[in-house]
Amino acid sequence: HDVLIRRMLDIMHNAALRGAELAIENPVPRGDPASSFFRPELADHLSLWDLDNIRAFSSMHFMLSVDFPQCAFPGSPYQKLTRLAYTAGLQPMLRRLHGLHCRHASHPSVAHGFTDGGQSHGRLSAQYPPAMAALLAQAFANVIYKECHHLSDSADKPTTCDSQCPC
Repeated sequence: HDVLIRRMLDIMHNAALRGAELAIENPVPRGDPASSFFRPELADHLSLWDLDNIRAFSSMHFMLSVDFPQCAFPGSPYQKLTRLAYTAGLQPMLRRLHGLHCRHASHPSVAHGFTDGGQSHGRLSAQYPPAMAALLAQAFANVIYKECHHLSDSADKPTTCDSQCPC
């Protein structure tokens, strides 16, 4: 896992050097007894957010973070407490995640452990709820749009895309 994380951070760092916005998503850490997310039965699970290189990377790139339950999005049967760290350019869309709360008395499924048939709940819960996926896509699309369609000083109309614009 260490090699994969180092490679991910290298790719993201090089993208940031070229002006890209960044985001990292992973479950919230559950092992800190001082955290409101602490669960004794999950305390031995290592969190991505506990890794020194993830903390250093997030700090180096001035990443903001938000913790939220995926069940706040329609259609998610999982509470799945999630942390998203992201760079400031994504803030206009992703600030909507702040203040999301679980309002359910219970959930039909959990995002850890295994089903009676041996399937991983983690794997079954890996897909984002559609509204969450749409929000993340829109956050990055807005950045790309702003990069590609600079407003003209004289006419207040978008300029046309150049050959390097992905849209």
